[in-house]
Amino acid sequence: CDVNLVDTCVNTNYVGSVNVTEAFLPLICDGGRIIFNSSRSGTLNIILKDENIKQEILKQDLTQNRLEEILSQFRKEVEKDGKLSNSSFKHSSMGGVAYGVSKMAMSAYSRIMALKLSKRKIFVGAYCPGYTKTEMNRYEGNRTPKNGARGLELLCFEEGILNQSGRFWGI
Repeated sequence: CDVNLVDTCVNTNYVGSVNVTEAFLPLICDGGRIIFNSSRSGTLNIILKDENIKQEILKQDLTQNRLEEILSQFRKEVEKDGKLSNSSFKHSSMGGVAYGVSKMAMSAYSRIMALKLSKRKIFVGAYCPGYTKTEMNRYEGNRTPKNGARGLELLCFEEGILNQSGRFWGI
């Protein structure tokens, strides 16, 4: 894993999503919905060795500042040792850990935003469409884009989930 890959993944998947969300937040009506694209690749047991960081990420009162400190720590550890030998994070081939950490950040951010927006009754969710056939994986996924989008559609329109804001949803 290298720092350029970390920057690309985190800036695209996390920073970009945060910036767009913050820009559009004033336009989202009370009772609206925000659904973030996430992934099971961001599962804490897949990307983290450090139990303390796992517990911090799972805390109900996790702040965006603390989440971003963890992302910064990840970047520094990759910069120091791309193989993450003595790191809080697990190494994986082909940059999978950079992608996973960026998606972990999206899932954590969805919980942070759900709490922040609870008074406005805005539903927030993090959604994983599963291993979907896309250009990103050279169309090797086992789900069609239509199947991957079905869960997103349900999150956008299903009324029975509104009391479960901040959850991770997906395959």
